[in-house]
Amino acid sequence: RRHQLDRWGVFSLIEPELWDQISWAVVFGNNGSEAILVANREQGSDCRVLSVGTNSSGCLGLGDAQSCLNPTEIEALRGIVLVDLACGSGPHCLALTADGRLYCWGHNGYGQLGNGGTVQLLTPAPCAGLDDGVRVLSIACGGNHSLALVASCSSGGNGNSCCVQGEVFAWGQNNYGQVGCGAAAATQATPRRAGGSLASGRPVRIVACCQTSSFAVDEVGEVHAWGFNGSGQLGTGGCANQPLPIRLDNWPRGGVGGVSGAGGGVARLACGAGHVLAVSTSGRLFAWGANSHGQLGTGGKSNSSAPTAVNIPSGVGVQGRGDDVAAYRVLDIGAAHYSNLSTALVASPNGSGCGSPNTPVVFAWGHSRGQSLSVPVQTRFAELNDAFACLSSPAVTCRRLLLSGGCKPASDTADESSAPATVADSIRQAFDDPSTSDVTFRVDGRDIRAHRSLLRIRCRHFRSMLSDSWSEHRQEVIEVRDYSYSVYRAFLEYLYSDTVCLSPEDDHDASSVGLLDLANCYCETRLKSLCEELIEQRVNVDNALELYAAAIRFSAPTLEQFCFNFAVYNLSAVVSAESFSQLDEFTLKQFMRLAAKAGAFKY
Repeated sequence: RRHQLDRWGVFSLIEPELWDQISWAVVFGNNGSEAILVANREQGSDCRVLSVGTNSSGCLGLGDAQSCLNPTEIEALRGIVLVDLACGSGPHCLALTADGRLYCWGHNGYGQLGNGGTVQLLTPAPCAGLDDGVRVLSIACGGNHSLALVASCSSGGNGNSCCVQGEVFAWGQNNYGQVGCGAAAATQATPRRAGGSLASGRPVRIVACCQTSSFAVDEVGEVHAWGFNGSGQLGTGGCANQPLPIRLDNWPRGGVGGVSGAGGGVARLACGAGHVLAVSTSGRLFAWGANSHGQLGTGGKSNSSAPTAVNIPSGVGVQGRGDDVAAYRVLDIGAAHYSNLSTALVASPNGSGCGSPNTPVVFAWGHSRGQSLSVPVQTRFAELNDAFACLSSPAVTCRRLLLSGGCKPASDTADESSAPATVADSIRQAFDDPSTSDVTFRVDGRDIRAHRSLLRIRCRHFRSMLSDSWSEHRQEVIEVRDYSYSVYRAFLEYLYSDTVCLSPEDDHDASSVGLLDLANCYCETRLKSLCEELIEQRVNVDNALELYAAAIRFSAPTLEQFCFNFAVYNLSAVVSAESFSQLDEFTLKQFMRLAAKAGAFKY
């Protein structure tokens, strides 16, 4: 943790005993001189939220406007579990809690706190403008406006409740229509549902903001944009401002035809001060908007009013036969509305240029330490935030700076003197603990210890298996024959930690597919989604069709579409791989038929 935090000057005076308690942090402000930290590992305390820095507009939430050199606890958030934080330029802050509540504080000159007024708040307070039936799913801040993605439930006259997922509410400065209510006005001081193209009812899954522009990505990957468009940052093909959300009709969806490589809708989207980065479902990178510092990565400094493909230097990836396009895959992107720096976490399908096939590398471009880089440059960083700490002006985080220690060895158990503070930590460390377990699973001759009550709470399969009607109910040792030790251990550990950890010694392709099989069989929807995300990061030209077939077999449509898009775009290399010849006849015919519809054999 200290190595990660040392890159940021605002943390230079943190006391040593605080290092290991910090779970995540956000650095923000026009000078990168303010930060919020979440510490959840202090004995006797479930969660502490601390702040440090210059405290512009009371953004530290400490009740005054005084600067603070040492992290100080925000009393108004004591005991509240935060999962995300977004900050504007005033700055103003939005904090999202684990139970979907929204707290706001800081600058409020344009009503960006959503409480109906324009007086700044020196301490966090619940967002008064959101109804009680609303659960906030994610948040974003522009310079002086705010967005919230919400799920809302209301009771009908017959006693039934009606729930709507993925609606967008906006509030704050609206001089360019960035609130999306249909008319530009100075201030919108209470949250208001965005209309326009978002009124179709299709759920939204991503919200993001430039300084004075707003964006949403719906469930099928279509982009909706509104607000200021002077540099083409809305991606509409023109430069006219938009007071209502409109759908981008010029997103290059063709996986082969048109602008090659988009391969479907948008999977990720990130916003800088006046530019936008987007990753397609096949892992291709696009950018549009302001480009005065080369932040689009297109090789020049001309603005672009439509999505433009960004090419990673040819040293990464493989060259497909006949198309001369590098077969790289973007895993993640980073940008911040405080700066003009762009970053991407890139994996090479075959390993050339980036090392081993699944070793990610961070590329950076745009305004970097006073220089303008107009093409992506490979860095030595492994995380996007590391690039922002060293290259961005100001040095701000592009998202939460996660400081978790990762997977712990199964043998690690807490002793009496270092008992974990939180319920989550206690449960996680109880996994495979022989001193407290009451059931043992024997897999491939090896034992994994667990707790019946927790298994029944966490998993429907175990709720039935450990009931009176099953023979396993009274067995102290339960034999498992359908799955490997590594797969079953990862599954049980997931039930304790809510994360997927595979041993470095395992064959990750086989283990992750086996875990997907188990998740499908046990009807574990969340685990299944995590497995799909994990497998997507390991797709390459050698295993794309093998994983495509596995996705079909285990009813994983998201992974199926991802593998299909990847295979079609890298068709020359994929059909030359051994896995192509091993594909069963039915799956092969289905793949070829869909590839033909996608235009793979057009030329």
